[in-house]
Formats: sequence, C-alpha cells, structure tokens
Amino acid sequence: MGGLETEFGKTMKWSFLPLALLALGASVHAEQPTKRVNGQISNAERLARGLPLLPPRRRTGPLLPRQSNSPPITVYKECSIEATRAEDGSFYGYIGILYSEGAEGAYGWFTDSPSPPDGLNISFMYSYDPSGSQTTFTGLQARTQNSMNQESFGYLGVVGVQTITAESGYGFLTDVTQYANSPSVNSANAYSGYAESGNPAEGYVWTFDSSTYDLELSWTAADGSSIALQVGMDEQGKKLYLSPSLSAIETEFDVSLVPLHFQCLEIYF
Repeated sequence: MGGLETEFGKTMKWSFLPLALLALGASVHAEQPTKRVNGQISNAERLARGLPLLPPRRRTGPLLPRQSNSPPITVYKECSIEATRAEDGSFYGYIGILYSEGAEGAYGWFTDSPSPPDGLNISFMYSYDPSGSQTTFTGLQARTQNSMNQESFGYLGVVGVQTITAESGYGFLTDVTQYANSPSVNSANAYSGYAESGNPAEGYVWTFDSSTYDLELSWTAADGSSIALQVGMDEQGKKLYLSPSLSAIETEFDVSLVPLHFQCLEIYF
C-alpha cells in the first residue's frame, strides 16, 4: 500500500509540472515591456490589441542616391562632324581637313564627304554608369585622326581670339595639343602659329549627347564657369565663328552669319 501511495504521489507530482510551467510562461510573458516608438506603442502591438495603426512617418532628411554595384562602362566614338543649319536642320556639310581661307590655321572649310581624304575625323571617350540614365557628357577631349598637323597637335579645340565672356568675344576651331586647358595662358595651337600671335586655347571643350549624337562646344572662363558657344559661318569672309553671342559678332564686324549645329556622324571601318 505504501508503494502504491508513493507511485501515486510521483504521478501527481509530474502531472502538475506542465501546469506550473504554463503559469510561469504566462507570468514571464506578462512582464515583457510594451514596445514603444517615439513614446507610442508599435503597430505590431496595436495589431495584437485590435487598435488602429499609426500613420507612416514622413522622412525628414534628403534621400541619398543609391550606390550602383555595376562598374562604369567606357565608350569610344569615332566620327566626322556634320553641320546642319540651326534654322531648319538642313544639311550644310562636314568639317573638312583644310583650314579656312579667311583664317589660316582655323577650320571653316566644309565638304560633302565625311571620310578621308576630305572629311576631318575625330575620336573621343566617355564613361557612364549602366544603372543610371545619363546621356550628356561634358568636358570631353576630341582627338583628331587625320589632321594636316596631326603630329604637331593631335586634338581639336578652341582658340580664344577675342576674350570670351558670357556675352561677347569669340574663338575659332583649331588644332591644339592635349595640354591646352587654360583660358588665361597662351597654348600652342595651329591658328596662333599661322597668325604669329599668342592666344589661349582649350581642348576639353566638347559635349556629347548619346541620345541625339549632338556635339556642342563650350569655353571655360578664368573663374571656372562654363560658357556655351554658338557656331556661325561667315560665308563671305570664310570664317567659322564660335561665340556666346552670334548677334554680337554680326554687329561688331558687320557680317551675316549662318547659325550651325554640329552632330557626330559615326564612322565604321
């Protein structure tokens, strides 16, 4: 009988153990602190209690751009420079390898052929992030492929003839070296060589739009600001002007200019 009571006592003791554990768990759970966000209980807790959710918090700081994991892609372009009339987009010609009759050492002779031996060919490179949407690339150097002074210079840039400001002045398209990059320091260039004068020249003057193949020119002022250059042809004087204001050139020199627009006609060999 004593043995039966002992076994019964053990059985009762083990049967009460799960109940004790459940009670302990409930006690521990009840003692967990309520999670709060900015002094208010969290939406998870609100869901558990059947309460309405808090509205989403507004971001107070600026959004940071997402960093791309894709390496940049470098593109190489080789093309001739096609000129069209800015007024109606009609074809005007291709920049030829010969210098202008009105400004020795400066380009301004046009041909109907984009390829050598008549057409001047250039090449340039740019890099872009494949995960982005960039299509405009500025400050490019254009290397000439078949210039008459290829060995002496090798790049196509702008020589400042009359001090270029945001509203006036002008330059010419000419052959420059790869080191031409100052609006205030005279640099070696084909125009100055023929004119026997000292002139500042810049080579990082090209802007390329990969969606339209447009080519534009700019001049960097001494203060670092970029000045967009318009292109105008003086057919009578046989000069190709690059200026922030073609109307100012027409007034100053009493000439009529044909506004032109440049595009890259890609060359495949």
